[in-house]
Order: sequence, then structure tokens, then C-alpha cells
Amino acid sequence: MAHLTSATTSSLHQWSKQSLEHQEALGFFPSASRPPTFRVALRAEQNPKIPSPSLFLLDAAPEISSNSHAALPAVAECAVHLELLQVFQHLSNKILSSGELDQALGIELNRRVVFRNVSKFSRGYRRYERQETKLRDLTFDERRKTKWPLFLSLAAARFLKWVEVVEEHPAEPVILPPVDILMVWHSLLLNPKWFKSLNHKNLSQTPFPWKEIHHAINSEKRDWPMELPSRSPFRLRTGLDQDLLEALTNIRSVSLKELLKKHDTRDEGSYQKGIKKAEVDEMLKKNSFLDPSEHLLLECLQCALSDHPMIKQLVDAVTRQSAFVQKMDRQLWIRSPAVEGTLQRAIQRYEYFLTLFKMYPRKMLVPTLDIDLVWHTHQCSPAQYMEATQKLAGRFIDHDDKLGSDKLDAGLENTINLYRVRFAEEYEYCLCWDCEAVKSAVASESLGEEQDAQAIAKRLQSVLAYFRAVEIARRKGETLLPIQDGNKPFA
Repeated sequence: MAHLTSATTSSLHQWSKQSLEHQEALGFFPSASRPPTFRVALRAEQNPKIPSPSLFLLDAAPEISSNSHAALPAVAECAVHLELLQVFQHLSNKILSSGELDQALGIELNRRVVFRNVSKFSRGYRRYERQETKLRDLTFDERRKTKWPLFLSLAAARFLKWVEVVEEHPAEPVILPPVDILMVWHSLLLNPKWFKSLNHKNLSQTPFPWKEIHHAINSEKRDWPMELPSRSPFRLRTGLDQDLLEALTNIRSVSLKELLKKHDTRDEGSYQKGIKKAEVDEMLKKNSFLDPSEHLLLECLQCALSDHPMIKQLVDAVTRQSAFVQKMDRQLWIRSPAVEGTLQRAIQRYEYFLTLFKMYPRKMLVPTLDIDLVWHTHQCSPAQYMEATQKLAGRFIDHDDKLGSDKLDAGLENTINLYRVRFAEEYEYCLCWDCEAVKSAVASESLGEEQDAQAIAKRLQSVLAYFRAVEIARRKGETLLPIQDGNKPFA
């Protein structure tokens, strides 16, 4: 079986082009080969469901460790987590590329024109003409990037207001918040020691709403939109807008609109533009012209511009997670034909990872990407995480996402060696679609010992080509996707 895996992986790696943005033909097929063709659905109902709905059985019993009886994250929870990380990645892209938000925040091209003398020859004589030249704005792209930190600061302020409501009404069920608040909550949970120290009694007892998140995400669209249900009581309970981007780009108050336009940080002579907290304070005193939602938005802006330590800490927490979000986007396991097997193996490896903490309490251990995903998923359920780490690791394990690359590299090398010694398995290996497909195929009950390695490689190659073709079509914005009879990869 080891020979089968090695031979098949070697064959499939010729097709392995896992990073969408770095490949020809939208990233999935080698330039020397011609992409396979597939039939296209005649109507939307025929479109394939990728990921499969069967992946999201969120009402099933949690995974239980066979050794310690500790509750571990379920495959479905990890799958929703992958969906959520796609939502976060596309939210960032949406904010940074939004022309409407540029306009709302006064971020405009500097259209500078200069006149230069250009020499020309006419009838043997040189003469000079003044020619108009438009200069490129070399600052525009950098100024557009300032939208994201402002958005995060406002999201952090909105999160704090939402937490106030949650803590003040313990008898009421916690409803799913908008994506910006959810992103801040998620990042806070990935700092379990810090979250525990905040003593948010009601929030700490609130299960992370995986089921509601899954139902709010439209995974069939290429930009992974997430919307609260139309009848969500969120605004009624909190007074906050359900969509922060929409709130910023649809300001009705002329005064507030003009204030936001001062965000752009261009130098204008000796005067540095930017929204001044004093101006926000003054506007809040004269609030009669603001409707309640705009008044709350202004209060959030005031909080975002203040020296409130939690704002900076929360923004930093979200920012630190951006690298992991981008890595998950590049792996794109949620669209992989082997995603279920990938997550099942990751959960098992995560359990082994936690037991290493008990075996080597003085060693720094560093997770691989798949283990880190499960670890993050586990931390989103604080009570379950605390109990499980006590049982499996012998103590509560904090998640320090502030470590530098030198410490992480040394810790990873250490973990590789310890994992190999204790579990007789390789710790770090390729996690691309192709390699994961081989592992799932080998583990599948339908695969016999006598099957030819090249035949398996050919079958998997066909499955992988199909899943990639579907993703290409989706990213092109096509509404009717490729279809293939019997495309269950490892049934």
C-alpha cells in the first residue's frame, strides 16, 4: 500500500496546481496539457453541490477521543470553519476593492497635470511646444489600503457594543451577529487565555453558532457572501446596522458624510487630513440631525478613534489571523474532492498533537496547517476546549499567535521529531488536493489491494480535473457549471 501511495502521488503531482492565482487557465491545468471538457448544466438545479451538503451534519454527536473521552471538533464544524475563513478573505477583498467606500472616505486619485517642453523638428528647424502631461498617482493604492484598518476598528467598536447587549440580557438567546462582528469574536476566541480573562459570563457560555453560520453563507457564489436572515432581530436588539459596509456607503446625514470624507490621509501642504476625534465628539453633542443607527455609527467611530486599549488589541488579533486565512484560501480544501478525509485525518492528528503536550510539558509544539485548523475550531468552543485540553494535554493550553518565525521554525522541527518517535508517522507532509485525494482513495473501502496504481491515478486525475473545472467556472462567474455523472470521488 505504501508503494501504491508513492507511485500514485508521483503521477498526480504532475497535475498538482493547488494555488489558483499562480497558474495558467485560471490555475488548474499544466500549460502543456489541454484541460478536459465536461458537459454543462442546462439549469441551475443541475449544478453540482461542492462542498457536498452531507459534509455539514451539524446535529450529529461530537467527536469523542477514544483514549480520554474528551470532546473534539466534529468534521462538520471544521468544514463550516473553512467556509467562514473564505467569507473573511472575501470580505477583506471587498473592502479593499470597493470604489463606493473610496468615495465615502474621500479617497480619490490625485489628478495632477504638468506642462513640459517637448522638442519637435519642422522643416529642418527645432522648436519647442508645451505639452500637457498627466502624472500617475503613486500614492493611490497605498491610501486605499487604509480602508481595512478603519473597517476593523469600527468592527471592534461594534463588537464591544454587541457584547454589552449580550451580557446585559443573559436570558435572551445570543443571535448570529453580522460578519464584521463575527470576525472580531472569532479572533478573540483564538486567544483563549485572553478571552478567559475578560470574564464575559454570558458570551463564554455561548456556543459558537456553526449551524447558523453555515445557513447564512452562500457557498455557491464565488465571493462567499454571508447575510443575516431577513427577519433577524439583530438590529432591533442592538440598534446597529446589519451591514457595516452598506452603512458607511449610504450615509444620509450631510455632516456625517463630510466628516467621513476626511479619512483620506493625503498631505495637503502643511495640513494633514484625517478624521479628528474632537470633530466626532462635537458632532455627537449636536446629534438631533442623526437617525439612531447613524448616531450609533458615530459612537462606534468615536470609540475606534479613541485610546481604548481593547480596540487596538482586537484589531491586532484580527490582523494576526490574516496570514492563516490567506493560507486556507490558497489550500482551498473546502472545494477539494477529498475534504472530508482531510478533516477526519486532521482531527486524529490534532488529538495526537494535544497528547504531546502531556508527554513533553516543557517543549514548545507547533501545529501543521491541518492541525491548526482543528485547533482553531476547538478554541471557538471555550468550555469544550478547556475540558478537552485538561484531559488530553494535562493542562489548559493557550494559543500564542504572537510568536516570531525563528521560534516557530525551531518548535516545528522539534514537533516533527517528537511526533515521529511517538506515533511512527510523518508529521509534516504535502496537503495539496492531489496528495489528499490519494490518501482518501487508499483509505476508501472500495479500493482493493490488487488495483493497479496507474489506474487509480487515472481515476483520481479525472476526479480532480472535474472539481477544478467546476471551480474555474465558478470563478469566471458562470451560473451553469460543469456536470459529471457519478462524481462522488471516494464512495
